[in-house]
Amino acid sequence: MLVYHKNEFYYYRAPQVKALDSTAAGDCFCGVLVTHWLKHKDILKAVQTAIHAASLSVTRYGAKDSLPFEEEIDVSQGRHQSKTIITKN
Repeated sequence: MLVYHKNEFYYYRAPQVKALDSTAAGDCFCGVLVTHWLKHKDILKAVQTAIHAASLSVTRYGAKDSLPFEEEIDVSQGRHQSKTIITKN
């Protein structure tokens, strides 16, 4: 995912996972993005957190049952660094 913020581009790669079911992955991404952004006021961290949450959600079956808990997202982020900064010239 490419994000433009404060005159810089940030590229985020999703962690490699074995996808089982993509049901609710987009809902998971959007929900975590907005929740994290409103709670912590950091859009770049919110994007990274949402990517990890959606990546976890596709490893499980179903909609509600696939949504990860906050602690699971934190552990996933600790294992995978996914941000690359691309400076705008």
